[in-house]
Formats: sequence, C-alpha cells, structure tokens
Amino acid sequence: MRPRLGKSGITFNGSYLGELMGNTTGGRQKGGEYAGLLMFNLDFDAEKLADWTGATLRISAIYPHGGNIAQQRVGDLGGLSNIEAYDSFRLAEVWLDQKFLSNRASIRIGLMTSDTDFYGVDTSSLFINSDFGAPAAETINFPMPSYPFTAPGIRLRYEPDEKSYIQFAAYDGNPAPGVLTDPTPGAATSNDYNKHNTRIALRSDEGAMFFAEIGWHTPKPASCEKKAPLATCLKLGGAYHTDRFADIGDITLGVPHPRSHRGDSSIYISAEQDVWREPGSTNDGLAAFLRFAHAPADRNLIRNSAEAGLTYRGIFQSEARDTLALGVAWLDISPRVAAAQRTLGSHAQDYETAVELTYQRALTPWCSIQPDLQYIIHPGGSSELGNALVIGLRTTITF
Repeated sequence: MRPRLGKSGITFNGSYLGELMGNTTGGRQKGGEYAGLLMFNLDFDAEKLADWTGATLRISAIYPHGGNIAQQRVGDLGGLSNIEAYDSFRLAEVWLDQKFLSNRASIRIGLMTSDTDFYGVDTSSLFINSDFGAPAAETINFPMPSYPFTAPGIRLRYEPDEKSYIQFAAYDGNPAPGVLTDPTPGAATSNDYNKHNTRIALRSDEGAMFFAEIGWHTPKPASCEKKAPLATCLKLGGAYHTDRFADIGDITLGVPHPRSHRGDSSIYISAEQDVWREPGSTNDGLAAFLRFAHAPADRNLIRNSAEAGLTYRGIFQSEARDTLALGVAWLDISPRVAAAQRTLGSHAQDYETAVELTYQRALTPWCSIQPDLQYIIHPGGSSELGNALVIGLRTTITF
C-alpha cells in the first residue's frame, strides 16, 4: 500500500530499537537490562493531498519499554541509553510545517521536541549514551521538551543561502510537571506525568522556554570528485527559561526556603569537520566533532558539558553502511553543590565522564546491529560509586 499512498502524499515509516546493556563492574550493582523503543511516523504532503503548496503535517508515536540501566545498575547522571524512558505508548510529534519565501523560510507549530531542530550534532548521532544527544547542561538543568517529552510550541527558520540558517522557537515551560520537577522554590508537587502525552496544557506558573540558533555549513559534495571540499558544520545557540529557579547550593543544603533566581539560560557551540574522505566516495571517511555548553552555576547542577569524538563511515562496508565511533562526554558539576556537600560532610560531586566505543553494521537494508562499550568515570558525579564498565548490543529494524 505504501507506494500508492506515497503518490497521494501520505508517507508511513517506523522502526524498532532493542538493546541489552550489562554493567560488569562498578556503579550500583552488576547486571543487565533490556530496553526497547518502537516508533511510527506518518507524514502528509498537503500539496499532493489538497493543493496546499509548501505545507507538511506530521503525526508520530513512540512506545519506550523495558528497564533503565542508568538508574538501576550504574547510577550515572548523563544516561547510558538514549532510548530509556518509562513504559508507555505516547503521542510524540504533531505539527504543521509551512514553507514560504521560495522555500527559504518556514514556520512550524504544534506538539514538538527541541531535539528535532536544535543543538544536534549529526556526526555524534550514532552514540547510544544520552550525553551525545541534547547537551546535559540543558536536559539535566531544565524541564524542557526533549525525548520522550514533546510540548506545544512554534519554530521559525530562515535560510538566506544554501550554507547558513537562523532559527528561533518557543515551547511550553514544562511538558510533564510530575516527571520534570517544577524548579520554582516551594512549588507544589504535581502528579501530572502526562503519561501518554495527550494532556496539552499551557501553564503560566511553569513559564516558557525559548531557543535560538545560527548555523553555517558547507554543501555536501554532489559527486566523487577529489577536489570537492571536506564538509564543515558550525552552530552557535542558546536557551532561556522564564520560570523561577531555586538556588542549587541552598537546595543541596536542604534550606527550607531557598533563594530564588529569575529565569535560567544556557549557551552552546558545536563544530563538525570531515577530516578525510575516501577517494571515489561522497560518504565514507573520517569525521570529528566537538560541542560545549554552559549554564549558570548558581541555579544548575551541571555548569558545563562537553562532548568530542571521531567517527569513521564505511570502514568495512561501502557507502557508510557501517560506522565506527569513539567519543568522550564530560559533565562539570556546579562548585556550589560541592561546597554545600562538603559542609554536610558527604561525598562532594565534581564531574562525570563517559567514554564510548561503538560500531554499527548493516546486516540487511532494513536491519543493523551495534555492539557498544562504555566506561563511566565517577558515576553520579563523585567517587562514591566505582567506575562502571558497560557492554551492550543494540539492534535496529526499520520498516
């Protein structure tokens, strides 16, 4: 049916990711956990369906299920797996995108996640550790719309030429107050877990979250000519949350009425560079990436986060059908937290580092396997837990 629906402007696709991850040493306890993620996307081309030029409608759903090795076995802050979430069939994205100005500009409105449009580093997308997805200086500090949560929002994007863009977005300040705790001092505990992501509420007491980003990139080579320039991608962006945030030092000390700070923010910068391209190929070769994010230390657990790494596409299989990647992610804990913990006589948090080596290989056009090795230094940000060595295997099926 899909070819016939495609001619009418309806595109359907899905995927299933299943992984078994086991902690062999350190962390909270040895043992393994299985996690899975089922995803569906349904896209409607309004021009084919209703002669509506430049408009696209997307509806997607997800079903995360299984255990959580980060919480149950390792105790790390960043999250060993980027698909772990509590079991529930969830409505994901529902948005309408309209292009204008000869397709150089677009506006998108609906239920969205910031992951889709902001702070992404394509070169690091293979990694399983969540640190290589959205910056930890944002996801750990803010109640923001990132996987598995989406929120009502609007995004504007403009591309003045084929090499650059600028974009802005605004989202509801907390898509699930029962899970993403309200940072306002003295805020009442919420039982709104938004389990199926069908509760759409714009709450004035939860504030709003804004993103802005500019980017520049070289066009991808159209042929295999040796003189084609190596690809470069640079991004600079930031986020601002309008809610009030409790002082992180006071929270750590357990002060009954912690100081309050108006708003919270972060900035990030990333760079991707193709280092070497195999002769006769537009995809295969070595690439490097680097990203750094910063947030104020007086109201956030994570002051800085950084990720860097190398990926080699097409190491054994041509046309990037297999990829080998090595990456390092670093989380810098606010010194105000450590100072408060020393005052209390407890283990002082200072940093957490994740080193990941992973390899993905295509078995068929629709199935791939990905053995994975991760070493977590200072799980939880201190020496209280021993360094953890995690071995895993992920299978991805697309249909």
